[in-house]
Amino acid sequence: MFKFAISGAPLWSIAGTILKWGSNHISLSHTQPPHHTTISVPSMTTEESQRVSSETPLQTTKITTSPESQPAASKSQPVSSEIPPQTSEVTAPAKEEWETPLVMGPELTALNDVLEELVKQDRQLVKRFQDAREKALYNTTVVKNKGEGKLNPRVYTAPEEVTHVRGPTVFLAGSIEQNTAVAWQNEFIRRLDGIDCTIFNPRRRKWNPNLTQSELDLIFTQQVEWELACQEKADVIAMFFDPWTKSPITLLELGIFSQAVGKDGQRKLIVYCPKPFWRQGNVQIVCKEYGIPRAKTFDHLVDSVKAKIVELQGPQGAQKEQQEQQEEQQQEGEQQEEEGEQQQQEGEQQQQEGEQQQE
Repeated sequence: MFKFAISGAPLWSIAGTILKWGSNHISLSHTQPPHHTTISVPSMTTEESQRVSSETPLQTTKITTSPESQPAASKSQPVSSEIPPQTSEVTAPAKEEWETPLVMGPELTALNDVLEELVKQDRQLVKRFQDAREKALYNTTVVKNKGEGKLNPRVYTAPEEVTHVRGPTVFLAGSIEQNTAVAWQNEFIRRLDGIDCTIFNPRRRKWNPNLTQSELDLIFTQQVEWELACQEKADVIAMFFDPWTKSPITLLELGIFSQAVGKDGQRKLIVYCPKPFWRQGNVQIVCKEYGIPRAKTFDHLVDSVKAKIVELQGPQGAQKEQQEQQEEQQQEGEQQEEEGEQQQQEGEQQQQEGEQQQE
């Protein structure tokens, strides 16, 4: 394999030549355990290997000694031909309790289902109660008062055609919010029992909130035109802002009719805007700027409208209102007398029963 000219060459020179050749062609690896020796023999010259090292890997031959030649203490250890990389082990910190992911078990899932069902049923019950209450309040506006000869106000509900007006006219402007606002209109009508007037109520008993907000929608256009025409015709505009709504249309109507004047030369509007309403400050400033009366409570709003109706009715209206108040006071007195007589009779009856027991 090796061809050297030994004659005339010293041994140290021959040994140096062999070591030099070996360092260029034979790679001895001593990084493995003592029983492993890897010898890499190139299949080409050093210059060719350097030229194509990026394309062709070196062909290696792994030589492993037999287990018999290994020490007895190392026979139980696995034999590996490669050295694993040295890595530093890092112990992860203990996971906090709050970091543990919540896994919804069957019990919690069942409870959530029950809760959703209860909420759904509760909404249905509330809706049924509101519908029944609105129906009852609506019915009170179309019947007579206990045969006393007093008529409830004549009520026109959108989009009814206004054919006959009786007494002063009142428009109930205020929060509707696609029928999600409190049904204050029915309560207001109920409190005007026995007063000779006509009321325009824009809140329909049934309203489709999915109507297109466009003048091309006939039902929507009919509703808006009815409201504007009745507010123009009304002598009084009672405006209530539901504090839990946005009521953009009510704010718009406040601006439109802020300077509207009735037959008596005074402002048509009477406004009640509770403190939680999100634009109460704007409403207050507009009312102050244009001299619009403001009510402090809902009862105050109703009483202010009643007083306005009596004022519009003139002396006859005031006299009629005073007469009705006297009649109500007289009826209350008679009722108290009847209750007193009934209590007296019950006392006498109890006394007689006591005497009979003593005998």
